[in-house]
Order: sequence, then structure tokens, then C-alpha cells
Amino acid sequence: MKKNYSLRTSKLCIFVLSTLFTLNTLASNALDTRDSGIETDNELIATGGVTGRISDATTGEYLPGATVVIKGTRIGTATDIYGSFRLQGIPAGKQTIVVSYLGFETLEQEIEIVEGRSSSFSATLQESFSTLGEVVITGIMRGQSRAFNQQKEGENVRNIVSSEQIERFPDNNITEAVKRIPGVSTEPLRGEAAAIMIRGLPASFHTVTINNQRVASTGATDRATNTAILNTDMVSAIEVSKTITPDMDADALSGSINLVTRRPVGDSRIFNVTAGSGYNNMSGRPQWIGSATYGERQGKIDWVVNGNFQKDNRATEDIRHDWGVQDFGNGNQDVLAGLRPSFYETERQRMGFSGQLEYAISDRSSLYFMGNFNNYDEYEIRNDARHGISNGDYESPTLATGARYEKVIREYNRLTDLYSLNAGGKHDLGIATLDYNVGYSFGSFNVPLREYYAFRHSDKPDYSLDISDREFGQIQIVNGFNPNEYDKMRFRYYERRRDDVKDNDLFSTVNLQIPYSLGDNNAFIQVGGKYWLKSKSREMLEQRWTSFNGEENLTMAQFATDNDRNMIGGRYWLGGSIDWEAGKEFFNTNEALFGLDEDRMRERSDPNNYTANETVLAAYALTDITFGNLHVNAGVRMEQVINSYEGNRVIFDDNGNYSATQAIKADDQNYINFFPMVNLKYQIDRMSNLRFAW
Repeated sequence: MKKNYSLRTSKLCIFVLSTLFTLNTLASNALDTRDSGIETDNELIATGGVTGRISDATTGEYLPGATVVIKGTRIGTATDIYGSFRLQGIPAGKQTIVVSYLGFETLEQEIEIVEGRSSSFSATLQESFSTLGEVVITGIMRGQSRAFNQQKEGENVRNIVSSEQIERFPDNNITEAVKRIPGVSTEPLRGEAAAIMIRGLPASFHTVTINNQRVASTGATDRATNTAILNTDMVSAIEVSKTITPDMDADALSGSINLVTRRPVGDSRIFNVTAGSGYNNMSGRPQWIGSATYGERQGKIDWVVNGNFQKDNRATEDIRHDWGVQDFGNGNQDVLAGLRPSFYETERQRMGFSGQLEYAISDRSSLYFMGNFNNYDEYEIRNDARHGISNGDYESPTLATGARYEKVIREYNRLTDLYSLNAGGKHDLGIATLDYNVGYSFGSFNVPLREYYAFRHSDKPDYSLDISDREFGQIQIVNGFNPNEYDKMRFRYYERRRDDVKDNDLFSTVNLQIPYSLGDNNAFIQVGGKYWLKSKSREMLEQRWTSFNGEENLTMAQFATDNDRNMIGGRYWLGGSIDWEAGKEFFNTNEALFGLDEDRMRERSDPNNYTANETVLAAYALTDITFGNLHVNAGVRMEQVINSYEGNRVIFDDNGNYSATQAIKADDQNYINFFPMVNLKYQIDRMSNLRFAW
């Protein structure tokens, strides 16, 4: 598989280099032809065009989603995420251009449209406000204004979380920042939101992009990218698209999440530093957070860099109830089958760096480079007390005898990395706009430490049961059983798990947008393609030692630490833990005396190891046109998918004992799918739209 992947990588490199050479040559020739005054077919048309960029007069930040129209006509458009716009098919001569943006003063300015050419026009908008005596009422915050405009003017159904919204709430990660969006739900995990679900579908059904460029996955067994590893300080906005357009990857079944990082701000210099701290009463440890952003323009170069850090110390209590049924002579009755109070001490650390550089070749042509690095490090110790009520006998619905009591202590460390590098360009060719991009993204999920010590008490407790409050079912020991007799807590097993998942993505994209007019209606056709290589692998090992052959019995007393913690408002007693360093040192020193369950190791480990490769060749065509109040974005995307998969089959003999592990290779798959898409937007009034998507 390495040989095949290297060959495909070489093909991609050749494709990328030839694409960049061809596109830059076309862009240079087109610009030279236009600027040198050479006559083209375009100059025979009695119309011209205008391109430009709209920005905030106060901050210098670009304004995405601003409405730009030619007064008295239906010719208009909205600015992109960089505040840029382009209009074609404008009658030559003097015209009035109107720029409007929610929360800003509307600008009207006369411009001269030159026949057969594209004029330049850039403008800054002033924030609007009203005065009542000595009271100044500002309309809306800048970031929120940008978000509303992008949602209103966007061609698809989307929600945008602005920088002000992110700062308003104490969200630790990207997943938490989107949980208040309609149609988006999150899965909690020990005090934080861990996974995003869009329209009720799991995280593997939506895509994640940074600045509209796809990033690698971090899931062990799926395509999901864990956005909970990302600090909110790395982004200036979060865009959640619930419907997609043909220029987006077709595997975004439930939608797409685009993270917009800090961007250059034109002529303005930005320097921002934030720092904060807190204290978690349950863990008894501090919290730390900080970020810094700097950006400026130097000649033709705009650049910005951002660094962020977060250290979060938490503690979590939870209680799990297992339920069963028993017949005491009057039919089945619900009974409490098990009770498991757990205490987690968790340390989460997030660190990220991002940067973006843009080089303006001219006012119509630019190149850019962007990169980001994100690291997530989580360390956790879990202390479980497990009351196996159903392992005994039920004397009545309120009494169980001869039950089981166990302690399971876990130490866990997981590391997640997500990197991406992208380079590309954008050129106004006069008759069309060309943009292209090449990129690399790497995602990894690594578990260097996940170890368990399990002990079982040699005595059997009798429990009285109270399930009058089913949310907080209670038990009481009624036979003198002492769970703190650690010398009776006998060794049950020691377990070690390791996991290493890597995902490498290489891709190249190109898009060409050609404006046209249909009567008085402004429109454009856009075509493009993408070449994407993905290689993902997993190496997983799960070992369990179930016996100890030393001279003396191994008990919890050798490593025990007392813990008199009462949990969940004092309802549940947790019991002691162990000194992990002493416990691990004992195991590592005496590993030869522990009995490894090899059959279980092979059954749990080998089938989970795999290597998967995928190539996606995509092409699309779409048209975007406005008929009065009706905006139509429609087209089709074609994707050819070629993938291969290698895994393992574990073979056991007739007695259930491990025999061999056989490497297997699934048949390569090669298929083509077509994805027609339609997004309709009907403008009821200036502030209201109706949308339909298919």
C-alpha cells in the first residue's frame, strides 16, 4: 500500500505543478492582454464591469455579505468572505453604485464604466447610529452585523456565530460555541460539549473546513473531525451550512462547519492580547486561558498570526444505574441491578497557532498562504465503585443478598493533533475570475496511556434497595460488609490499551467563475474540480492480564489511598483509590508474573487495525442567477471515488483458542456518483427571506 500511495502522491504533485503553471500562465496572459490595451472580443460589447472590496471604515476589516448593486438596474451581488465583489454586464458610461450593509450607512457613489473593461472600486462604510439627546444608540455589533449579512445574502441555508457571540459565552471549544444554533445539538462529555450533530445526524455525516479548505479526520473508526479539540480563540467566526452547493464536498450529508480564522485587515494594524484565569471548586485547581493576535500590511503583503492556549482542570461526578426485572409472584417488577458511582479528575490542554499571508500582485490578482496547528492533550483519572447487585439473589424488591463489590481505577491520556497548510491564488481575468488551491492536512488520535486496575472484594455484601426516586436509586449495606478492607480487595485484572490513528490528506482545487446576463438579470456560471487523496491507518492494542503468580496474593492494599468522598449531594459513597505511580511501577517490575489473556488480546486488537486509501476526483458546474426577488443557485457535482482497504481476520480453533491472524484486502471500489443540487431564496422584504433546498 505504501508503494501505491507514493505513486498516487507523485501523480498529485505532477497534477498540482502543471495546474499551477497553467493557471498562472493564463492569469498573467489575461492580465497582460487587458492592461496592454490589446483589443479583445470583450471590447466589442457596449458594457463593462467593476470589481472591488468593501471594508469597515473604523476597523479596516473586510465586510462579507455586503450588497452591491447598480442603481436603477437588477445588476447586483454580495461580497465574499474577503469583502470582494465583481459585477459584469453594466452599461458603459456613468453609473451609480449602491453599497448597503446591516448596521452601516448606505453608500451611493458615481463611477465611470468603461466599455469592455473592468473598473476598480473600493469603499469603506461608516457604522450607523441614532442619537436621542445625550443618548447614543448603536444599531448592532460589527461581528454580529457581518454574521447577519452573510446569513441573509448567502446562497444556501447557513447560520453564523460571530466573534461577539463567541466572546459573550464562556465556551471552551468550537463544539460548545455552536450548540445554540437551531438544528445543531451536541453530545456532552464530563463538563464539555464533545461532538456536534447537525440535523440529528452524527459527527461523521458533516464535513469540517478551515477557511473553506477541508481538514483531516481525527476519528478512530469514522470520518469525523473532533472540533472539541479546537479553542474558540483561534476563530473570528463559525459558519454552519445546513445545505450544500455543488462547489462543496458531496459527503457533507448533514451539512458543513467552516471555521474562519483571524484574517488580514487591509491597511489597519491589529494587536490583541487576552488572558484569563479561574478556579474549579470541585477539582481544587486553577484554569488558564490566553491568546494573542497580530497583523498588518507591509507593502503588497497582508499578514496575520494568532496563538492561543487553554488549560482546563475539571472534576466530574456521575452515577450510573443498571435496571432489570424480577418476578416475586405478582408479575415482573423493575429492580435495581447495578450501581456505579464514578469520580473523574480531568486536565485538558488546548494549544493552537495559525497564520495567513496574502500577496497582492495587483488590485486584480493575489496569492495567499495559510496554515494552522492545533494540539489537544487530555489526562484523566477515573475512580469507579461497582456494586453488582444482580450478581446476588433478590429476596424482595428492596433486598438483595450475596452481591458483588469491585473497584476499577483508570488512568487515561489522549492526544489529538490537527494541522493544515494551504497555498493558492485568485485572479480577475476580465471575462472570468479564477481561483485555485493546493493543500495538505494531517489529523491524528493517539492514546499513549490507558490503563486499568480492577479489584474484587472477597466478601459478599447484602444491600437494601430504595428506588422510590428512580433518578437517584439508593442502596445500603445491611450485613456488616466493609468495603474499606483493602486486603480483601483481590486482584482481578490489569489492562493496557494503546491506540494510534493517522490521517493524511492531499488535495488540489480549481474554480472558474464566468459572469453573464440573462435580460436584466445578473448571473454567473461556475465550474471547477478537485483532486483529493486520503490515507488513513490505525494501530490498536488492547491487553489484559487476568492472573498474578507471585508468592503472595495481590490486593488493593499494596497501592490503596483513602477517599471518603460522598458524591451527588452526599447520596453516594465512592471509596478509596490507588497510587497510580506505585501501581504501574509494581506491574512493570513484575510483568512476567502476570498472566496475559492472549485470546482476548487478539480478538480485541487485530480486527481493529487497518489501512485505508481513498482517491476522489470531483467536477462540478453551477449557475447562480437572480430573477427579481428570486435567487437561484443550481448545479450538479460529479465525484469518482476509488478506495482500498486492508485489515485483519482473527482465526480461532474449535476450542475457542487463538490460532492465527490473517491479513485481508477488500476488493478495490471504483464508482461515480452525480449530485444535483438546488438552493432557492425568495426575498420577501429587506430583512426577510424564504428558502428552499434540494
